[in-house]
Amino acid sequence: MHSTDTNINLQHQKEVSADKILIIHNNTPMILIGTMLACVPLAIVLWSEGYIGGTIGWICLLSLITIIRWLHYRAFNQQERLLEKITLQGKGYAFTAFLSGCFWGGTSILFFTPDNPSIFMVLVLTLVSMVGGSMASLSSRSLFFTFFAIPALGPLCIMMFFQDVLFYQWLAVGVLVFTGSTLVFSRNLQRAITKSLQLMYKNMELVDDLKNQTEAANKANNDKSRFIATASHDLRQPLHAVNLFLYSLGNKITTEDQQYDLNRIQHGIDSLGDLFSALLDISQLDSGAVTTNKINFHLKDKMQKILDQYSLDAEAKGLDLTLDNCDKIVFSDPTLFEQLIRNLLSNAIQYTEQGRIDVFTKVSEGNSISLHIRDTGIGIPEDDRENIFGEFFQINNPERNRDKGLGLGLAIVRRTAKLLDLPIQIHSILGKGTEFIIEIPLGKSVDLVVDSSRPPTVSTENKFKDLNILVIDNEIDILDGVQHLLESWGSNVIRAESAERAMALVDDGSYPQFILSDYRLPGDLNGCEVVNSIRLKLGDIPALIITGDSGVSVMSEIKSQNFVLLSKPIKPAHLRVAMTRCLKEGL
Repeated sequence: MHSTDTNINLQHQKEVSADKILIIHNNTPMILIGTMLACVPLAIVLWSEGYIGGTIGWICLLSLITIIRWLHYRAFNQQERLLEKITLQGKGYAFTAFLSGCFWGGTSILFFTPDNPSIFMVLVLTLVSMVGGSMASLSSRSLFFTFFAIPALGPLCIMMFFQDVLFYQWLAVGVLVFTGSTLVFSRNLQRAITKSLQLMYKNMELVDDLKNQTEAANKANNDKSRFIATASHDLRQPLHAVNLFLYSLGNKITTEDQQYDLNRIQHGIDSLGDLFSALLDISQLDSGAVTTNKINFHLKDKMQKILDQYSLDAEAKGLDLTLDNCDKIVFSDPTLFEQLIRNLLSNAIQYTEQGRIDVFTKVSEGNSISLHIRDTGIGIPEDDRENIFGEFFQINNPERNRDKGLGLGLAIVRRTAKLLDLPIQIHSILGKGTEFIIEIPLGKSVDLVVDSSRPPTVSTENKFKDLNILVIDNEIDILDGVQHLLESWGSNVIRAESAERAMALVDDGSYPQFILSDYRLPGDLNGCEVVNSIRLKLGDIPALIITGDSGVSVMSEIKSQNFVLLSKPIKPAHLRVAMTRCLKEGL
């Protein structure tokens, strides 16, 4: 680790050194322009004082040096950013800075005329201005500035110091102090530039490190989600089969003790299924697999439907469950919104032993309303009001009693609310109750979607008696379980372990009146494709797709073809309701 850090620091030092050279490179055009402009006043004075030949020669030499420096500047391709080439370019700038300094030092020797105040003053001002102006442009490498400043002002200081007039001697001291000061300022400026560049690279390193850690965290999170999704399919298969066989076993129970044992087994299986479903919901929300479909819908209809389904649970605990002032049109994803409300109501019933649970709305500022779910439960300690949204966190359940839930409901609520962009607030008083407040955008009556779904009605008619049902699944245990279940309903079962076998049965004359197919099948065809192939031969037969897959592409394909979808594990009652709907609506 130490060796790696040393290598990184060494590389940064090289990068900083290169950047300081590039600063000088970028300043070079202005340096050259400033040099040519600075010579104009001195050239005018020299010309006017009769130094015509010397002035012409001096300007020609300055132009030659400027051209050399310009060609050196143009020869470098900054886009390549190769350290070797940048270092070589820096050596060139060091040489041209020294050459330019020698030129201006030679100028002071050539035109040093103490007896002519006009030339002398313009010469001193020109040289001092050149050195002062170069300090800023060359100080990213103070050594380059030193190569320029000392040759430029050194001869002038020496010649003034050896004059017999005290004025020139003191002026030499002043120029010498000025030169020393600029060298110190240049050194300090270089340090500031170096620290700035080092900080820039340190920040870049931190940003890269943060990016890598973020990518690693996202990858780990995605890997976790993929693992849960993949594992859920493989684990749901046997769980689905167990559910089916438990139902068949229930029809064979003869004693109360056997029924008690079966109920406990069913309770454990239901808990395991609930855990899989909750983990799958979280993994889909974390991986970005869930997309929203926001529409305008009646809040009252949606809330009444949800509360009707929880009314028996509330009555069992002696709780009053009320709905008030919800006759509003809102804009959100009704399916995800229903999932969010279900988890909040389930949580409220779970932690309320007596009293009531009230659901109502209030007018909020702006184009929204606030939906309140208020209970008279145990309340939430202030220190735990963020913790409750974490996975598997439960208040007053250190023993992890499954009867008190899984501790995943509010984790799903937080993720769903974030996906729907619905802010949530919590007001709670320990021992008196909790109130969740959700801000929901108001909708418009235009394009209003009416929820026409109703709870399934109980019918004495057995729609499954003598119904020919083709069951397609590559798991033999599931085939056996589904066959026992459907035969107990009075249906005739046609079994197929693959899509090819199903097609062969149809070709041999089998005529199913309903198709129950797993999505993932061996061979080239999936469940949707084999159902469509059979429909091409026999017509629009009602069908239902069952899957343990949770991928976005799988869900999208099934829904895009208007198939009714059930996710494993499936309770027999849910399967019967779904199949009844398919038969009724011809899906």
